Amino acid sequence: MRFGPLPRGETVTDADRPAFAEAIGILAETLGEPFSKLRIEGYWIALNDLPIEAVQTAILCRLKTATFFPKPAEIRAAIEGTTEDQAELAWRQVNQWIRSIGSYGYPAALRTDDVLCGAVEACGGWQQLCLTELDQMTYQATAFKRAFGAMARREQMDRASLPAWVERPAIGDGREC
Repeated sequence: MRFGPLPRGETVTDADRPAFAEAIGILAETLGEPFSKLRIEGYWIALNDLPIEAVQTAILCRLKTATFFPKPAEIRAAIEGTTEDQAELAWRQVNQWIRSIGSYGYPAALRTDDVLCGAVEACGGWQQLCLTELDQMTYQATAFKRAFGAMARREQMDRASLPAWVERPAIGDGREC
């Protein structure tokens, strides 16, 4: 299960531009906003790393609930959730793993999700997290969510600033955190 942004590869393509423009156009027209090629291009740049179906669904949702034209970040948040939402879901999953796997095992998902692995590491690592006393677990949850949020924002900035062909260094490269 992925808690952060969608992995690369599941993105819109140039063939999706007409459907993308139509969805943005319908939203703009309905909410009484100016609609220009330049504005569509800005939204395209901001959202072209997401699947077209997810973008269309988020726009449809905003069409039904919005009273003002959403910024690209709001459309993205409707698809991926906020960083806080992602951190909460990740903590719930980690908490379930603590109960089901415990300190003698190791969740395989931690080896593949850099953000999740980094947040666990920020809490002292998997074993330390599992051995946390019950009365201290609230503090660990807060530390985990803060670390998760910071790492998720950093990963998002890295994805936005580095070209797709640049190999990104991995935190969880198959070793245990």
